[in-house]
Amino acid sequence: MGLGPNDAMQSTSDVDLLNWAEQSSTAACDKECRLKSALGEDAASNWWKEVNLRPSHVCWGCDMQPWPHERQYASRVWSALHAGHIPIRRVSQATNLWSVPCNRGIESRSASSRCLIGHFVYAVLCFFRWMGESQEPYALLSLESAMDLAWLVDQAPCSADWGFSVPEVAANYERFLTTVWHLHQEVPEYWEAAQGPLQCWRPRLREPQELLEGAQLHNQQMPKVFCLVLSVLPSDEDRMSMVTDTYADYCQSLAFIVASDAPEAFRGYPVIDLRKYFNIAPDPVAQGWSAGASSSNNHTGERNMNVNFNTIEKIIYAFLLAAIMSRDMSDKPDIFCRLDSDTLFIPDNLRRIVVCRNFSFDEPWALGYANYAHKHQQPGRAFFNGGTGVCVSRGALEVLLEREVRGDIKKSHLQGDWNLGSCVSVPGHWDDVVFASCLAQFGVPFSRWGTDCFGRDLFWPHRLERALPGPQQITPARVPPRVTYFHPPKSLRRKDIEQDVGVANYHHWRYRVWQHVACNSSRWLGDFPVSFHPYRNGTLARETFKRLAFEEDIQGYGPRIWDGSLAQCYDLLC
Repeated sequence: MGLGPNDAMQSTSDVDLLNWAEQSSTAACDKECRLKSALGEDAASNWWKEVNLRPSHVCWGCDMQPWPHERQYASRVWSALHAGHIPIRRVSQATNLWSVPCNRGIESRSASSRCLIGHFVYAVLCFFRWMGESQEPYALLSLESAMDLAWLVDQAPCSADWGFSVPEVAANYERFLTTVWHLHQEVPEYWEAAQGPLQCWRPRLREPQELLEGAQLHNQQMPKVFCLVLSVLPSDEDRMSMVTDTYADYCQSLAFIVASDAPEAFRGYPVIDLRKYFNIAPDPVAQGWSAGASSSNNHTGERNMNVNFNTIEKIIYAFLLAAIMSRDMSDKPDIFCRLDSDTLFIPDNLRRIVVCRNFSFDEPWALGYANYAHKHQQPGRAFFNGGTGVCVSRGALEVLLEREVRGDIKKSHLQGDWNLGSCVSVPGHWDDVVFASCLAQFGVPFSRWGTDCFGRDLFWPHRLERALPGPQQITPARVPPRVTYFHPPKSLRRKDIEQDVGVANYHHWRYRVWQHVACNSSRWLGDFPVSFHPYRNGTLARETFKRLAFEEDIQGYGPRIWDGSLAQCYDLLC
């Protein structure tokens, strides 16, 4: 039953809510009407949505102090920045931003937060203040706070006359994302003016490994892919069978990587015991544990701590062994992909990316689903999800091997050393995070072509059904988080994390506003998917692979397998 006359007034003692209802009332909807629309059947949920989901509410309260003063000040800072071509690190001193009281990158927002456009611009000002004080971590976190609000602010009628616009902030954020987190360099020296309205299809900077002459088939041959599948015997036998029944034949070479006694081959594919070549810990013996469980889909931090994981050692030494083995091959692989035993992989669609973007295999690079969960916490790196596959060029493996010979890959027996941010082989399960630290330390660029020009993922860290319309679909949240930086949904039991769409959405879209701020897709999986994870049910994995291989229409989604033509590069040429 809905709220009756005067019931809404009596049902709340929230002063902020009452003030909002009074200030936002109109002749068509008075204070009582506003309260009813906010409270509805679920006061806690609808109140927050009522304030923030409608673009007009971004402007609510902007005529109240301190926002008019901030709007004028922000406009002066913006004008000084662009008129004087002031370097980012000198803006604070030139405009007296040092006097602005700034949170250390983390901003809390409540249901009563007023003038969200003001909060957006305030976070940008704090970025410049912290950069002026050489506090880059706080500065970049402040920019995250601004991006939390970017989609809402861009829809609002009051976004003009504040100096810093969403198109300008989003463009600079994405440039910093590329420079700092993918190329492992410092924040650029200058802030750039907006080049026009924010667009979904927007140009990307050419990556270091992309050859200048444009897409072409390298020597008229398809790129050769070496698949390295981390496995544990005997618990992974069903998943290993799934691998051989699905994508194995589409890899140029495939090997199952273990650290235990094992047969030399499994269904005709080699099984490599890394202990024969390196001094590493054996695979853990734990009921129900497998290599597919070693890499978290969401990196929530929860693990079975009774298991002594060795996956950090396995990923480093598997790649090192592949580099050594490839030197003796007459037909050398171009790309090496580390995969889990429950990864569903489509090598031809990986080949499409590197051909369409004309990657050089002699240049070092890495590619996969870029995860930003550790950008602002130890070890302070972006990384590629291990479950969806970490793919590197032969040039990257040459760099890895050279640095190992020089002694730059350290060893430690302390599990806590995984988060040092340097290349260290330690016991533990954060293999994808540590390997990313190795690549970053050695200057290997992280490609951004894990997403297409429409902002859709090509490496999908879920099962296929999570991309399709329905209650479990992965879609970006338009309501900003109440706390910048780290504010997941209410805690759930560990077994619910993969099933709960709220938790899955939080982890998928964390620090990824740049991907969807200008895009409005009915699904966020690209037309040519490269991988899916996790598929722990072998039967389901086989059925899904068959549907993909036959390019079946699946609830309006028509997955494609690359046919080798450049005509199918259309979503990668921006």
